[in-house]
Amino acid sequence: AGAADGAPADEPAALAWFQAERPGLLAALVHADEHGLDHHAVRLALALAPCLRLRGHTEDERQVLGVAAAAARRLGDDERLLTALTALATSCWHLGRVAEGLESAQQALVIAEELDDGPGTALCLSRISMFYTTLGRYEEAIDFLHRALALFSGTGTGGEEGTTALACLGTAQSALGRHAEALQTSRLITLGSRTAGDAHGEITGLTGEAASHAAAGVFDTALRRLAEASALAHRIVTPHGQAVVLARYADVYRRQGRHAEALRAGHAALGLLRTVRRPALAATVHNVLGAVHRARGDLDLARRHHQQARRLARYTGLRSELVLALDGIAKSRAP
Repeated sequence: AGAADGAPADEPAALAWFQAERPGLLAALVHADEHGLDHHAVRLALALAPCLRLRGHTEDERQVLGVAAAAARRLGDDERLLTALTALATSCWHLGRVAEGLESAQQALVIAEELDDGPGTALCLSRISMFYTTLGRYEEAIDFLHRALALFSGTGTGGEEGTTALACLGTAQSALGRHAEALQTSRLITLGSRTAGDAHGEITGLTGEAASHAAAGVFDTALRRLAEASALAHRIVTPHGQAVVLARYADVYRRQGRHAEALRAGHAALGLLRTVRRPALAATVHNVLGAVHRARGDLDLARRHHQQARRLARYTGLRSELVLALDGIAKSRAP
């Protein structure tokens, strides 16, 4: 209908514009792909993918990145193929498609090394570590992450991708019981993201700090960090960020014995996750809700939540949540 009247004023305005124009943009991509317009297809797909992720359209993001990868292969454009495959790995991780995502990350690593692309190699190592963390291979994940972070540092790059690597490192450290190290890692994310003006990264850091404080029993500080993260998530309108914050709130309230508040936060998180597909996070929330219902003496409802967590954890390959789900099912059946 005509050109837009200037650029959007800020990120929320830009994402609102994108949401309104999304059907037309996706239709343009389908047209380019069906008519062999590979140059247009790969460039449009790579532009659309981050916006789809931020709006929670993760399955659309995965399909768009598949189009980008196929078009880049036909063009022989290894640089854009590397970009598409590494982004596809992340999309698959969010969707719990572990085998597909790990294969994409490993293919991308081969291309990055052939191109002698240091930052690209670091990004691929970081992506591979995400899947190793999901699979419970924490020590291997940490080895990959140290290699990735060394490359990011050595090449003077990092930014959002360095934040992702640090977040994965914190998750692995926490899973191994190294909570002080995990807290320090999350603080690095928070401070670095705040300096860079990266609100999404700051939310990641703050929720990581909250998890570490909660594990140490420092609940007041954990709740303060979550309040900061919640304000940011609502300001930049990120449904995924809001779901993560609510999931953390539910866990902190559970640890405090504030069962009613834990249930409200957990169900609010699940409400968001019905539209923002994050099966691994949903498994976490179901396990938290199951634990709350066990503590309240409602074993039937507890078992149903743990069974749902088991299904999601098996689908995503998330072994830590699978262990919690199986333990919860056993305890909810105990006399």
